[in-house]
This record gives sequence, structure tokens and C-alpha cells, in this order.
Amino acid sequence: MIRHNLTLYLTEISSYLSRSRNEIPTVRFRYSYFRVARSMRLLAVARGIERLKSVKFSIEIGVNEKNHLEYHFNQLLGSLVIKINEKPITKSVRLINEPLFETHVVVVGEFEKSTVRIEKERKPLLGSRNRLYVNNRLLKVFDGV
Repeated sequence: MIRHNLTLYLTEISSYLSRSRNEIPTVRFRYSYFRVARSMRLLAVARGIERLKSVKFSIEIGVNEKNHLEYHFNQLLGSLVIKINEKPITKSVRLINEPLFETHVVVVGEFEKSTVRIEKERKPLLGSRNRLYVNNRLLKVFDGV
């Protein structure tokens, strides 16, 4: 039934597009289309909020010995995960009382040791600023909304 309604709806849209621009369109919305479109919009909004509230990045560290660092912070869910070579090093969940400033220091590598420092600074209302240092040199700054 949905496929049939969708075909009718698409034919109505194509007939509307073929008309001249001066005419006022008379497109009828069926309940099922409205419901599907509404749920798709809500899903898109939820995904958009999820993207806005999370900060993700990954980098390769080292010249001879490569190590892969992944950082994922989601302010909406209050979760923080730091992984090195697909192994979780730090996991934390905070729903409320997120600190204003937080620092994570990790030494990476066996033969070629590198010190990685990630500083997370919470913005006053929403969002955070993350600074990534490798061997005490600022490498990149990530801003989350």
C-alpha cells in the first residue's frame, strides 16, 4: 500500500513540476506520506543534534612505529572514549557535573615513545574546545558546538 501511495505521490509531484510556475499547486498529502516524512524529519533532526554535540577525531602517531589514536566525546550522552590501536584506554560517562577543564595524558608506543595530551575545555553553555598536543606541541584544536 505504501509503495502504491508513493507512486501516486511521485506522479503528482512530476505533474506539478511540469506545470508552469504561475499556477498554484494542488498537491494532496496522504496520511501515510505525512507520517513517513515527519518521522524522517525527526530522525534527521536527531542525527543532526547528535553530530552537533559530539567531537570525533583520529590521528596516526609516530614515524617508524605507527599508532592509531581515536577520540570520541558526546556531550549529549555524556560519554568519552579514547582508544589506541582499537583498544579503549579511557572510558567515562557523566550525565551531569561535567568539569570545566579536563586533561588526559597518554604515552604511546614501545620503541618510539610519544606523549599525547588531550585537553578538553567546556564552553559556558554548550560545546567544548579540545586541544591535541603531541610531545608538548600543539597539533590541532577541535571545537564542538
